[in-house]
Amino acid sequence: MLAVRHSVYSVVESRWLTPHLKAIKALWLCGSSLRYMDASLFATAINLQVLRLYDLSFACGKELTVVMQLLQKCPNLCELGITANEAVCDRDIEAASRLLEDPDGCFIVQDLKMLNTIKIESFRGFTVETLFVKMLLSKSPALEEVVIMECVDIDTSIAVKSLRELLRFPRASPKAQIVCMEHVYSMMGWTMGELWSTGIC
Repeated sequence: MLAVRHSVYSVVESRWLTPHLKAIKALWLCGSSLRYMDASLFATAINLQVLRLYDLSFACGKELTVVMQLLQKCPNLCELGITANEAVCDRDIEAASRLLEDPDGCFIVQDLKMLNTIKIESFRGFTVETLFVKMLLSKSPALEEVVIMECVDIDTSIAVKSLRELLRFPRASPKAQIVCMEHVYSMMGWTMGELWSTGIC
């Protein structure tokens, strides 16, 4: 079990993390730390079952790229939790959306065969967020539950449009259920107690 609560500012720490990925079963990373990681150094995280990313900026191309590359290194990932960073601008959103739509970019190639639960908090319904969820839906044949908690000040019309789009999108798993919730409490529970309660440690 490893939690990185704040930014990792150099590739040195990235090299330190790499050999430990083989043993870690649960990993928490701060979104801003991804900007300083060299994903090419990552070893296959064969034992990683739970990945939680907090304060992730979907509009940051570097963060998004490293997330996609990290997911490719986690063949046995069962649960993915994300708390989105709400501070974004339209220009960044457009750039990140193009990144996800680029067939030669960092879009995940192989299936996430063990992924069964996805939880996303502070969802605003931006195009890049919707594209990211679609990617997960299309690459997760064992997926059972997708829980999306809306941002507290989300535009209702955007939320409805995004949810309809996701509900209509073809899923790799016939069992996948999408649940959308209003922002009433933090479902991630970024506490050590909840991480232990997952039962994998």
